[in-house]
Amino acid sequence: MTTNSTLKDDPLLRTVPEREGFKILGPCILYARVGSGGMGAVYRGSHVNLGLDVAVKLLKPSLAVENPDFVLRFENEARIAARVQNDRLVRVYDVGESFGLHYILM
Repeated sequence: MTTNSTLKDDPLLRTVPEREGFKILGPCILYARVGSGGMGAVYRGSHVNLGLDVAVKLLKPSLAVENPDFVLRFENEARIAARVQNDRLVRVYDVGESFGLHYILM
């Protein structure tokens, strides 16, 4: 698992500013990478305004540049998941773009 001390070396986060040793993306402080795959990565974080622990799913910027349809699919995934309300499913709080990175906050 990547810790906050190595997030500054995370290639996916190179455009994201750092404050007090943590990466700040949109309304979230990122603490650690918890997983990654072919389309991006997921980070553990905290939503500053809501005071919630969140998962932040990021789409690889190269996919967004190569094919804008990836961004549409990523945003649609967030919208569809946000409509589903169940105690056993992750809740989507936001979808957006910051510093060239498309993200879903869950």
